[in-house]
Amino acid sequence: MKKNTEFRLIEYKGRHVVYIAFIVLNVLLSILISYTFSEVIDQITGKSSFAQIIRLLAFLLGFVLLNSFVSVYFVNYKPLEVDVEESLNNSRKVLRLMLKSPLREYEKHEKGYFINLATSSGFTFADIYIQLNIELIAYILCVLIIIATVTVVNPIYGLLFFLYIPVFYFVVRQPSKSISSLQKEGLPKQDAFFSEIKKVVEDKRAININRADTFFLNRYAGVVANYLKFIKKFKLFETITNNLPSVMSNIAQVLVLMLSTYLYFQDKLTLGSILFIYQVTSLYQIPLNKCFEIAIHYQVNTSHIERLEQFEKDANKPSGFEEKYGTFAHLAAILQGRFYPTAQKETKLFETDKLVIPKTGVTLIKGWSYVKKTDKINRFFYFLTARLV
Repeated sequence: MKKNTEFRLIEYKGRHVVYIAFIVLNVLLSILISYTFSEVIDQITGKSSFAQIIRLLAFLLGFVLLNSFVSVYFVNYKPLEVDVEESLNNSRKVLRLMLKSPLREYEKHEKGYFINLATSSGFTFADIYIQLNIELIAYILCVLIIIATVTVVNPIYGLLFFLYIPVFYFVVRQPSKSISSLQKEGLPKQDAFFSEIKKVVEDKRAININRADTFFLNRYAGVVANYLKFIKKFKLFETITNNLPSVMSNIAQVLVLMLSTYLYFQDKLTLGSILFIYQVTSLYQIPLNKCFEIAIHYQVNTSHIERLEQFEKDANKPSGFEEKYGTFAHLAAILQGRFYPTAQKETKLFETDKLVIPKTGVTLIKGWSYVKKTDKINRFFYFLTARLV
């Protein structure tokens, strides 16, 4: 069986390194902005000259404008562009694998299963791909840079920021595990939801003719009820998980501010340093939250990854005709024969002396029909398309 190669989560590409560098640059500029702002406060409280303060404010404005451009274009837009490309590429892969899959594997699933693969699973896989190849690496580096920065100000901050990581992990771990188990439970319900919609849309004519509108709408309502029950439960845990980082961030900022106030009254910090640490604490939450969000998102959506991997394995299973196909020089080769449209052989379709059909290309068989229609022989064209197995 062919090894999975279509859906790879980890890949090394040059542009990934570029986007990682810009995310790190964005955080470095943010630290520099916070530091410059704290220096402005210290110079104001220290009664520095107006010219010195204006110079610092000019630098601050330049850093803010540069950081805004880097953040909007390179941090937010460019990875999103890659994400969209990967999402659509995954949809194409799903359709290609579906077309090449053996018929027995294809018939095991409803149509909604394949729609779900090409949209929900394919797009989710692309999100995780970008997160693991670009964002996770970049934000881990950002976390290390911020810890090193606050350690320079005072080693106690470095220790506090480092100890915050395992505390954060244990708080958000349990809700994310609950979401992961719910995701696996809900995907079949989503398949049924898509399949039922498609069935009603495709069979509209037959449903109207048979006056079966009420029956199909009631059946659809049952599918919706099952899916809605799952969605409400899933969204509850998702909301809790998504809001926990913000809650933890607010608590951390207050604790750090309390420590900074104590150090200030011990003459170990300036007012500007308190402001700098407070801003960096807020900044610290962004890369740290991102790291855990990626971990949570990966854990929650492992069912999508497993689905795509299993789908590729099934699509690459042998159809059973490969060996037979390889032993023959042609797709079909007969010395002579008679062909009939039905098994009863009541009417003859056509007769040939010698017929050879190659394995590739398109073969056109042109001749006279023996099918009767008002006792007259009608000329016809018969097209046979030879496909590779």
